Amino acid sequence: MKEKVNKAVDHLISLGFGPADCGIILGTGLNGLVDSIDIIQSISYEDIPHFPVSTVEFHSGKFIYGTLKGKKVIAMQGRFHYYEGYSMGEVVFPVRVMHQLGIGYLFISNAGGSMNLNWNKGELMLITDHINLQPDNPLRGKEAAEFGSIFTDMSEPYDLHLNDKFRKAAKDENIKLNEGIYVDIFFNQKNKIQNKNRTIGISKTNILFFNKNILDIDKLLWKINKIEVYSENLKNEKILNFENNNNQLFSIVKNFKLYEILNKSLSNSKFYKKTKYKNKLINFKNYSLIINTDYSNLFTKKFFNKKIIKTYNSLAYITTIDHEKISNDVAVQIFTKKGPLAFLPVSKTKTSIVYSIHNSNNNLKENPYKLIRKYNLKYKIKKIDTIETFDLKSCVLRNYYHENILAFGDLLHRIHPLAGQGFNMTIRDINILMDIIKHKNDLGLPVDSSVNSQFENKLKHKNYIFSNGIDLIHEFFNLERKFDNTFFSKSVKLLGKNSYINKFFTQIADKGINI
Repeated sequence: MKEKVNKAVDHLISLGFGPADCGIILGTGLNGLVDSIDIIQSISYEDIPHFPVSTVEFHSGKFIYGTLKGKKVIAMQGRFHYYEGYSMGEVVFPVRVMHQLGIGYLFISNAGGSMNLNWNKGELMLITDHINLQPDNPLRGKEAAEFGSIFTDMSEPYDLHLNDKFRKAAKDENIKLNEGIYVDIFFNQKNKIQNKNRTIGISKTNILFFNKNILDIDKLLWKINKIEVYSENLKNEKILNFENNNNQLFSIVKNFKLYEILNKSLSNSKFYKKTKYKNKLINFKNYSLIINTDYSNLFTKKFFNKKIIKTYNSLAYITTIDHEKISNDVAVQIFTKKGPLAFLPVSKTKTSIVYSIHNSNNNLKENPYKLIRKYNLKYKIKKIDTIETFDLKSCVLRNYYHENILAFGDLLHRIHPLAGQGFNMTIRDINILMDIIKHKNDLGLPVDSSVNSQFENKLKHKNYIFSNGIDLIHEFFNLERKFDNTFFSKSVKLLGKNSYINKFFTQIADKGINI
């Protein structure tokens, strides 16, 4: 951490930044203070080595050096938050930079909520102390020790002399100034949209099936006409190109949008009844068929605990960028030296970014602005959304069913998101299950546990081959990353020139494996 801080400091000094009387972190609504600063030098966060980038709306993302009322100041126009996906070390990185530049005092402002019902919106509060209820803090670990003791004196966390000056200034200006303790809370919001940046890729064939048999989702979809694959080892040269005469190859939809419309449709169905069984195993023998999709419930823990699990030791970083309007119908996959990077369009002005980084490189997480500009110059970025993360692993069940309980969806098979085929596998499973049930109905046979054995016989080998095929592709390019060799990319590029192979992979992506 210290090396990164020093590199950022050296760069700022080379641009004319120097010691200052104080540092100021401007929170929401206070960007206007910058207009009162006589600016000597200003730089975007993205142009400072190892600096995080503000992803919150109204946070401009500028590091400013100048004078205010005769005092030298360093001002941050935009800040970083733990909830954006940054670590505590990244959140306080700019403060450590300001300290190394030589600030005398630090002033921090923010817009916050109050638990005091006697206070009104827009009133000021002087912080006299704070309570940290976050699951982490920046003074934890060896890195913190590089900047001083991790056991700081909290008897006077906020300068008493400065607080007195604030009180006097408020009195002189006839400004109401409340005083209180700042409480930093981390909690899960009940109605908060989870994974709002994650996307689902759906093949053309599966869209037709979905619209006909489940629900018309055309209005949610963004059509993709071409897929381009590049390799950083070949200097970002294109190695594969999938297209169908400028016709739709597949479509992309945001996870939460699809789940919202499905849940709404299901809730309005007269055949649907929602029942909660909390920490209780129901008598499953009372039912003809139970479809289990949850990998954490009691059914799963009791009957579906035998799995083939592969951990990729990688973390996927996901966000959405807002950019100037473009046609945006081309999905891009780049095999970088740190891991696969995908650009997945969701509209003319929005693109989802998925960057899967091996754990050995997690400490090298790049500035998102610099990352996007490095690999894709076609986007003129206006805003970057919150960064979400999740661990990457594949999981395949050894048994598809237990008596009349059938495992389904993510419980049955989770694969690497490299090719975006996880949801397509589930739709294909639905298609086959419906065919089995329809065939039984046509013959006048009851829907019973025999459905499960037929389902397993039809799909187990297909899903096994498909999931391992995705894993093979990942490992193929992972070897290239490990050995820094262009052989693999060159081989893929050569194979991609064969029209029959190209057509074969396009059909697999659209219709799956037919064996």
